[in-house]
Amino acid sequence: MSDLRLRNDPGLRRWLAGLVVAVILAACGGSVGSPGSTAPDLEGSTWRATKIGDVSPVAEAAPTIRFEGGQAGGTTGCNTYGGAYRLAPDGSFGIDSMIMTEMACDGPRGNQERVVVAILQAADRLELVGDELRISGPQGSITFVQVGA
Repeated sequence: MSDLRLRNDPGLRRWLAGLVVAVILAACGGSVGSPGSTAPDLEGSTWRATKIGDVSPVAEAAPTIRFEGGQAGGTTGCNTYGGAYRLAPDGSFGIDSMIMTEMACDGPRGNQERVVVAILQAADRLELVGDELRISGPQGSITFVQVGA
């Protein structure tokens, strides 16, 4: 009789359903920022933007980011930028004292650069989910795919 009560207990069923979901999520892998997670090793990797917010980058001018020697740098699609980056196991991220070249960027490339710089300067989060790297903060997000080791 006690077996029947356990099977019909709604609290037990909810707990078991939660356990099943947790096991499935653990099997699928987590992103940076999951409890107990560690920061991904980005050292030596290069990434190309596929989305800036919900918009595709300007053709032939996709922003990039490379992580090398504690520095993050790349191109906005016009100018190059760089600075020391910090990444914590909880996904907290930032590029400190970002510097940039100062070529004139007009039209769509100039507009893209303004958005990319605003996002990167205010970025406070990095997530690696599957094959996508997403850098985000209060100014928006940029989604990248890896292009080099």
